[in-house]
Amino acid sequence: MTLEITVELDDSDLEYFRARFREARARVGTMAQQKLIQSTEELVEKGLASNPPEFVRKRLTALSRIVTMVEDEGWCLPSDERDRIMEMLTYFVEPNDIIPDDVPVFGFIDDAIAIDLVLGALRHEIEAYEEFSSHRTAEIQRRTKLGQPTDISKMDWLADRRATLHSRMSERRAQEPPGWHYTVFDDVC
Repeated sequence: MTLEITVELDDSDLEYFRARFREARARVGTMAQQKLIQSTEELVEKGLASNPPEFVRKRLTALSRIVTMVEDEGWCLPSDERDRIMEMLTYFVEPNDIIPDDVPVFGFIDDAIAIDLVLGALRHEIEAYEEFSSHRTAEIQRRTKLGQPTDISKMDWLADRRATLHSRMSERRAQEPPGWHYTVFDDVC
């Protein structure tokens, strides 16, 4: 048996999360990006190890994918995009956030909501990265079949594809009307 629960957040709820993101950013301050990534990875590991509800598991897995995107040297995320993402990850550093993570069943619900907000704000980046990853995988498979070298991280075609996708994700974000997925982070990032 499963139970479906729908959560609706109004403007005041989103402002509450916006304030928590600002507070987290202030607490973290100038933490090194690698430490921030490590802390986010630890949250994901701890969360997944706690056998959370499936909807939390899916969001933690998506958060892990964002970390992968940030760390992917082949993707070469522009520094302003990387900084924006890192500022969003500050929320996940503190285990005693809105609901402390060690509270059984419910400890990661606030994190899941925060992850949804981050996923909405980064949807163009995530889409471009997924396309880039698929392109890279397909090219490696093609080269393997042809008996060609598969170390393709520095090749011109990969750089061209990456540049095209970076440009597209920025253009798409700039063309969209403001919505909750942007305004939540307007004051944060």
